Amino acid sequence: MKPVIVVICLSIFFGVANAEKPSKLPVEYFARLPMFSKPQISPDGRRVAVSLIMGGERKVVMLKLMTPDDPEKEETIPISMGDKHFSWYRWANNDRLIAGIRSTYKLPRVVPGTGIRLNVDSDDRLINLTRLVAVNRDGTGFLAFKMSANSWGLLNPRARVVSMLDKDPEHILAVLDLSKKSNSSSELDLVNINSGEKKRVMQNNRNMSRWIADSNGVVRVSMRYDAGFKNTKAKIWYREDANSKWEILQVAKLGGHKRMVPYRFDEDDPNILLVSSVELREVNREKEGKHKIFKYDLTKREVIGPYVDTHRKKVKKLLSKVIPDAKITIASRSKDKMRYIVRVSSDTISPTYYLFDLKTKHVALVGAEYPDLIGKSLAKMQKVTYKARDDLEIPAFLSIPHGAEEKNLPTIIFPHGGPTSRDRKRFNNYVQFFANRGYAVFQPQFRGSTGQGIKHQEVGYGQWGRAMQDDITDGVQWLIDEGIADPDKICIVGGSYGGYTASMALAKTPDLFQCAVSINGVHDLKRLIDKTKYSLFVKLPERILSDPKQAKKYSPYHLVKNINKPMLLIAGESDTVVPIVHSEKMYKKLKKQGVPVEFIELEKGEHWHTNEKNEIIKFRAMDEFLAKYL
Repeated sequence: MKPVIVVICLSIFFGVANAEKPSKLPVEYFARLPMFSKPQISPDGRRVAVSLIMGGERKVVMLKLMTPDDPEKEETIPISMGDKHFSWYRWANNDRLIAGIRSTYKLPRVVPGTGIRLNVDSDDRLINLTRLVAVNRDGTGFLAFKMSANSWGLLNPRARVVSMLDKDPEHILAVLDLSKKSNSSSELDLVNINSGEKKRVMQNNRNMSRWIADSNGVVRVSMRYDAGFKNTKAKIWYREDANSKWEILQVAKLGGHKRMVPYRFDEDDPNILLVSSVELREVNREKEGKHKIFKYDLTKREVIGPYVDTHRKKVKKLLSKVIPDAKITIASRSKDKMRYIVRVSSDTISPTYYLFDLKTKHVALVGAEYPDLIGKSLAKMQKVTYKARDDLEIPAFLSIPHGAEEKNLPTIIFPHGGPTSRDRKRFNNYVQFFANRGYAVFQPQFRGSTGQGIKHQEVGYGQWGRAMQDDITDGVQWLIDEGIADPDKICIVGGSYGGYTASMALAKTPDLFQCAVSINGVHDLKRLIDKTKYSLFVKLPERILSDPKQAKKYSPYHLVKNINKPMLLIAGESDTVVPIVHSEKMYKKLKKQGVPVEFIELEKGEHWHTNEKNEIIKFRAMDEFLAKYL
């Protein structure tokens, strides 16, 4: 007899089948941060560390997983870091958690105690700092690992774990300190997770930027970037064991498609390194389908095929029999690979998490990201394609409000950020919010987007404000020609690069849109290019514009005279990616010109969605703005 998977609350997977037009839901249902997210199961599978929103604040809680064979409750202590953020966390053993804590810091003009003046623009001095901490599952024993400054008095901004050392539950391999004479490379230490004592195990004499250890905790792979005038080389180094000499495994252009990115060693074969590259993904897609990770044989010095995690595949296959129309992702698993936390979602199913016991075949609900949206009628994302003016085929996603007719609808154009990014057919709280308000939502995968092949991405290089923007324009025209969008009720909304396209749309095609919303948007390409021209990606300015000297020509800030439609600008004061000055200066210029413009500055707001209060402010502002102008 075949084992039966027992699913509790199965109806939660599928929502409510309702053909009627859904009611207008409260803004908070969509705007709140995920209530339950980032679950990490303990090695023994008895507890889960999870990020919970409590009183509007994100806290980490280590919960007892109560099951039929272990029903006893356990007191938990929520852990909060105030205005700092948990970037990640992992169990070091069954009783202690290691976490990366991120904070925002403003670089001083002069390094304290050195007299060294930093050559940094006053508006670009905000940076992110990450520190490592440890804490017991009951909230006691909190410890921040000590870090030492280098010769210039600077701390390592990116402290990180190299290996959790599964065979040594009392230690981790970690990068804490910068090399004494470097601001870009770090030393490697063996750190006691209980006392914080550290022992130098790897002197970074070759300016390595990354290390990878095998299952025995031996560092056998390292990486370095060698900056050059025309391009930057990425070098991968390898050694057979702790006593062997280092040798170069690969040298490739940093932005090249052949460059391998090593992830980790195979758990079952220490001679196999798991890697990826743009070329590997592209070639494999044509032959075998979509694979992201591949096996590199260190003896043969060659890729021997795609990597498949058989344990994860088995779990997903079992669950897919009872959850056929949803995406199943393994969020975490116990050390013996018998207990799994799985994430279940789709474009019309808000993400929920389940505990799956492979031995008993028992599935139980443990949490939901958006509990208020469970069972609510959500809009389906359908994939469509259209032709750009140069006949390039552009894929896109179109979401029609649930129960609405696909005809003459007020429409939100919602380009993604990046721009080397993509949209996927999955739950998106912004898309569902717009659709719930009665707007069709259009997400064009313009040239330069990832996920559509190398050629589609490459033809977008250097095309900010040019062909990439035209792709969005052509998509809007397609919506009008197909009778889907009401030509008098179209607004464009975007964040980061998407925010750039929103303001650029009003500057380049002012007659096509009724309004625009730019969130943490780039408005001055000259400022952006000046900030990135010293990046490791030496060609980065050219990736933005093929001729960086034409930055003003394709900057909304310098094209304000063309803008005559209402605009909502939203930006975070602590944004380290796109400084708030972009939006501040854009607002002043639009205001001076007499354009209807609103500007909302989010206190302690970042580039990411980390502050629930700010998300609610943002969604309410968009709700009122769109209702007013659409």
